[in-house]
Amino acid sequence: MVAPIAALAPIVTAVGRFAVPYLAKQLGKVGTNKFVQTYGNEAFTSLNETLIKNTTMVNPEAMPMVNPNFMSKKDEENKTPTVVSEDETKQPQKQPPEDPDPGYPFDPEFELSKRTTEEVIRQTKELEKKYKKPKVEFGPLTETEKQTARALKEGKSDFYSRAVESIKNAKQNKFTKGKWKSIVQSNSTKDEMDYLGLTEYLKGNESITKEELLKFVEKKDITPNITVRSIPKDEMNKMYETYSLGGDNVGTQEHIVFQFGRKDLLEDAVTSRPYEAEVTPLFKSEHFDTEYGTNTFAHARTQVGYSPADAIVDKIGYNPNLEEDLEKKENINISKLFKNTLIIDEIQSDYIQRGQDKGFIGDFDIVPEDKLIEYLEKNNIFYKLSKAPTKFTDKESGVDVIEFQQSGPIKPGDAPILDTLNVGYDKNFIFNKSDKTHYVTTGEDINPVQYLIDEGKVPDFPIKESKKFVELVLNKMIEKAVLDGRDSIAITNGQIQANRYDAMGEEEKEGLKKFYDEIVLKQLEKIADKYNVKLERVDISEPEEDPQDKQDAIQMEFPKNIKNAQDQGYTLQKLSGEILSELVNNRNLPGHASIYTAKGRGQGYDYVMNTLLNEKQLEGNYYVWTKENISENINNLEINKDFKNVVWELPLVPVDDTITNPAVNDMLNASSENREYIIRQFTIGGAGGYPYEGNNINDLDLVKYTEYLRNYKLPEGVDLGYDEDVEQLIKMKLPKKLQKERLSKPIKLSKVKRQTDRLFT
Repeated sequence: MVAPIAALAPIVTAVGRFAVPYLAKQLGKVGTNKFVQTYGNEAFTSLNETLIKNTTMVNPEAMPMVNPNFMSKKDEENKTPTVVSEDETKQPQKQPPEDPDPGYPFDPEFELSKRTTEEVIRQTKELEKKYKKPKVEFGPLTETEKQTARALKEGKSDFYSRAVESIKNAKQNKFTKGKWKSIVQSNSTKDEMDYLGLTEYLKGNESITKEELLKFVEKKDITPNITVRSIPKDEMNKMYETYSLGGDNVGTQEHIVFQFGRKDLLEDAVTSRPYEAEVTPLFKSEHFDTEYGTNTFAHARTQVGYSPADAIVDKIGYNPNLEEDLEKKENINISKLFKNTLIIDEIQSDYIQRGQDKGFIGDFDIVPEDKLIEYLEKNNIFYKLSKAPTKFTDKESGVDVIEFQQSGPIKPGDAPILDTLNVGYDKNFIFNKSDKTHYVTTGEDINPVQYLIDEGKVPDFPIKESKKFVELVLNKMIEKAVLDGRDSIAITNGQIQANRYDAMGEEEKEGLKKFYDEIVLKQLEKIADKYNVKLERVDISEPEEDPQDKQDAIQMEFPKNIKNAQDQGYTLQKLSGEILSELVNNRNLPGHASIYTAKGRGQGYDYVMNTLLNEKQLEGNYYVWTKENISENINNLEINKDFKNVVWELPLVPVDDTITNPAVNDMLNASSENREYIIRQFTIGGAGGYPYEGNNINDLDLVKYTEYLRNYKLPEGVDLGYDEDVEQLIKMKLPKKLQKERLSKPIKLSKVKRQTDRLFT
């Protein structure tokens, strides 16, 4: 029940205390500007909030301060008839003051007329109607609705650039460059403008036409050539099942890649002279070593449905002792809840992540030797010129030596740290754009752009922020869900992701959790808020009270993963540390690649490489899973091919470290019969859940590798680091309005529409 106006506390204004109805009347009478001038902005805001909260004032008789005829029962009993003279009736009736008197508080005798009350009711209902959220309609689209929505798209590409679109939609055909820059800036990001070359191109005041500007940007605009493909199931990396939710998803898992069409990505990438040497402009995603990793700037892994019970069986095999847990009511309810939900199990961009980590080509200035002095002077970098002694040069004249500061523009009082270089050899100098630090000098036979790519830098891209590619992927996955007839989508929280990577350090885990709990979630929240949809958080597992219990549960997955590798035709091979370091050091190691040693475990390039470079470790041998056998002769290595043949999803393990584990020694010392009995006792799922079928029971390398991981213990004093949150799936039902828009409208590449109008409510 909505409280009557009389129950509302008077609003304190800049000039006193007043009743809500009176202020409402004054607002309608004098308008917003004068009202704010008289009573203050806080009074205006308070009035709006109060009226919106009390919207159904339909009974004026129940409002003592509003109804002039209201009288309590006691007052009615004590009422004395009042005699009014004819002259008094002719006197003008007392009217409310037009404007408040700043020197006096609210007059309790003042009451509004019934007409005023009705006006307040009308205005309040109008406010309610204006700010009331529309009713959200859910349910699947009919085929007719789908066809109608698709027709509205009118053959447009799936993605579009707001920067390019703003040029196309400009009202005039010709503007100055400065005006064009203003138009594009309001509809784009700095990253996209830099990528399109507009930041530099639109300097100056000369006029250019729309056609000229479109011709300039069209060669760099990637949006018409973005394709989204699902990798065929027979080409999917089966080992990624290890990093999935699993359960109730047989045949529903998909790996979806976002690729840009092949163009000369490096054209106009630098402001210096063109380079004749061939440059490989392609980016290869570390997750996919086929055509599906070529020019891939983002990917998603999805599945339909989730059942906690089936997930347990899927990961560690079925055990009759688990039957009661598997049939728990909460598990059944969760399974029903996600039955027709497209779950986005992973969102990632190897491209943007590498650019953020190692840099984009556009982050560097490439300066030819003949432009070096000009560049140093322009950027206030200290330098000296001198002639080299004759024995150091074959040139008879000219500048032979240049010394210049390495740490960027010189500051007063700083002693420059000089680098001395011979010149006159057609060198290219590479500087970091942010601080003008000299990065490297390349010779005439080295293409500087190719050099940067070989160093791990990536070609420029219109998206550099994580939230931008996440928004793009989410919108495309919503479109996919609609086309596939799903009623909802869901994302994983950060804890689910962190729990997948047992060897990941705590700092990296926190970063991973932050990405999903802040960036991915916030982008989904933004979409949900736009369509007035509430997100539903569903707990799918509780954090383990005992860290060791969690550790044991994770390690029980190793036998299943190893058997899966066997089923895929992969083999366990022993490689020297020297061979392995050559493979790791010459390629981009996947971030999930891990190594388990007696001294500890970790993952990623830095950890793996530091372990291998240890003298003792380098001399030893390592267990590695491979698609094809790799040469043990370092001279016969085919770095690129052999790197791809390593199954990096399974841990590297030092051979000598395995026998330090007591459980491994027990297995090695047991007879074949006893060994099989021990394995069956401790491997959930029976014979189908471990890799020792047939003669494999006597494959001692396989036994050492598997049992070492299954029984792995961190060294004494090493913290397990399992400070965990609950695992959650966050679900969003798909309203019809969103479904129709995703089928009828292209997806903008990078710019989020700005909110220019803010409501008081």
